[in-house]
Amino acid sequence: MGSAIGWGALAASSLVIGAALSFARRWPQRQVGYVLAFGAGALISAVSFELAAEGIAISGAGYTGAGLAVGALTYYLLDGLISRRMSTATPARTPAAAPALSPSSASP
Repeated sequence: MGSAIGWGALAASSLVIGAALSFARRWPQRQVGYVLAFGAGALISAVSFELAAEGIAISGAGYTGAGLAVGALTYYLLDGLISRRMSTATPARTPAAAPALSPSSASP
């Protein structure tokens, strides 16, 4: 039981270390995005591999593969939808070649 507590504490220490690093300095959003993307991918792949073995044992490789493909496609499409709706990109600029006409420049 002592080793289980030790391994659990070691695994949970990454959360405490990450929290301490977040307060240590300001991190660029790009770096935070990379770390979050890696963590999400690692979690999704770990869950997928765990469930895939059980799915193959119960229903076969074909159904399991189809289910994983549908799940991956659904995740991809919904992620794209959320990215487009929540985009914080700067709005497009108007071209410099077509300036807005003022009343004084419109007269002949």
